[in-house]
Amino acid sequence: MKKTIITGSEGTIGKSITPFLKSKGYEIIPLDIRATPSFNLLTDNLTPFLKGAKYFIHLAANPDPRIKEKDARKNFDMTQRIIEQLETPNSLELIINASSINVYDYLAIFDNGRKIDRKTSLSPNMKWGDGSYAKYKIESEKILSDYCKKKQISLINLRIGCVTPNEELPRNTEGKIDPVNFDIFLEHYDMREIAYQSLHKKGIHSYVCVSKKDGFIDKDILFH
Repeated sequence: MKKTIITGSEGTIGKSITPFLKSKGYEIIPLDIRATPSFNLLTDNLTPFLKGAKYFIHLAANPDPRIKEKDARKNFDMTQRIIEQLETPNSLELIINASSINVYDYLAIFDNGRKIDRKTSLSPNMKWGDGSYAKYKIESEKILSDYCKKKQISLINLRIGCVTPNEELPRNTEGKIDPVNFDIFLEHYDMREIAYQSLHKKGIHSYVCVSKKDGFIDKDILFH
């Protein structure tokens, strides 16, 4: 049995990976406030869905990096509430967490002609809004890591780059390809493969997930 829970199954990434994983033989339990039936991670009971589940893919979040503190906090609260409900006996072996490349101040790094590597500290990207989105992504990674270490289960943090709903290359306000977002662009094909391959990994790891392999991100920290 490959019972797999996916939160945020109706989002851009969720809609892309759900049918793909089904085609690979995974039994998908989709949970989303926009699904039928609707499921709200902040209020509804997760426990009934956990029986027999081995994999948990957490995608649910407001994905806009410009959101303010209040909405960014809700993203963190969803992660925290998941952990609280996982404290009941469960069969999980692996959690895949959709983090973000915004956990790095990647625009400043790009502007200074440097690369993101294993020595690069986690520091919220301050270009978008007040940095709350990235701050709470960092906090979510931390609490999930603490939980998984305690329970001795695997955790894969995916620091996802720029994913567009229509799979077109990211463009600026002038309609030209944006050089920074092009370097961190993640195609749906690659996202599906990353999700699938992540289900076979063990241990606690964090990866940057982009399609372009020769940009300003060191290959050593890319998903492989």
